[in-house]
Amino acid sequence: MTTTNVTIQVPEQNQLLSEAAAAQNTASLIIIQNESDLQFATEQMNGMSKRVKELDTLRKSITSPLDAAKKNVMALFKPVTESYQTAIGQIKKEIGGYIAQKEREASEARAKAELEAAEARKALEAKAKEAETPEQAEALQEAAALVTAEPVAKIEKTKGLSTTKVWKAKVTDELAFLVYVATHPELAQCVEINVHAIERFVTATGGTITIPGIELTQEIRVSSRS
Repeated sequence: MTTTNVTIQVPEQNQLLSEAAAAQNTASLIIIQNESDLQFATEQMNGMSKRVKELDTLRKSITSPLDAAKKNVMALFKPVTESYQTAIGQIKKEIGGYIAQKEREASEARAKAELEAAEARKALEAKAKEAETPEQAEALQEAAALVTAEPVAKIEKTKGLSTTKVWKAKVTDELAFLVYVATHPELAQCVEINVHAIERFVTATGGTITIPGIELTQEIRVSSRS
């Protein structure tokens, strides 16, 4: 095992909280009624934005060694665990294929046994129709009713292995699916609406297009030039 030490120095949180509280107090006292107030508010906003950038630079100087250490640890284990996962995936695929094959064989065996049983019943029923006496006919009919398919051996469970069957979905026609969802609201949760893409479309069209189900509002975005 190799030992790696990381030493960091952090500022006093109380001091940081104190200056943050002061900024909040300043913001709460700002009421803009004229150009002078607007200029003061702008200066305060830009000063705070500059301080946020300074704090972010300080934060990164503290977290960078930690991030680098974490990155090195991840790089140490990632190729090993990925190789294991690949190997596990290969084995799972082989196991799944084997089990699927055994299930197909069992299903085919059941179908064959049921067909043979049906043919045996049909043969007995035919003989019953040709029986010389009612007693013989009744006996043959009872025998036909008792004919069942030979049981198929169950697939034995393997110790340490459990399997489940899951359905997988693949979208082959997105538009057709959306049309179907439009008339089947129980599937609405399957569709994720990209609001940001809608906003980009509205911006590109200048907000001149009405989109059913979408409410459009326009906000003024203020940018700080710190």
